[in-house]
Amino acid sequence: MQNIFINRSLHLRTGELATVQINGAIKLQIGKGRVWITMEGAPDDYWLSGGEQIEIAGRGMLVVEGADASSQVQLGLPQQHWFARLTATLRGLRRPADRRVTGCVQAAR
Repeated sequence: MQNIFINRSLHLRTGELATVQINGAIKLQIGKGRVWITMEGAPDDYWLSGGEQIEIAGRGMLVVEGADASSQVQLGLPQQHWFARLTATLRGLRRPADRRVTGCVQAAR
C-alpha cells in the first residue's frame, strides 16, 4: 500500500496490482496500456487506456490493475487541489503589518 503525497508513476504488467490509500481527490493519467481502476465503497469501476484520465474524489483504498504487458499510470493531485493548497500556503505566509513581537526579554548589560 502506498500513500500519495506528490506525483508518482506506476508501471504495471498484466495482472499486477497497485493499492493506494487516498484521503481526498486524486487524478490518474494513463500514459500507455490499459488499466482497471476501482475505489473502496464506489459504485463503479473504470477501464482506462493510454491517453485517458480520471479524477476520483473520496477516502479509501484505490486499486489499479494492469491489463496490458506494460501499463503506465501517473498519479497526482487534480489541478484545482494544487491551486487551493498554494493559495492557502500563500495566505499563511502573509503577515499583517501590525503584528508585533511580544514576550522578548531585553539582554542584561
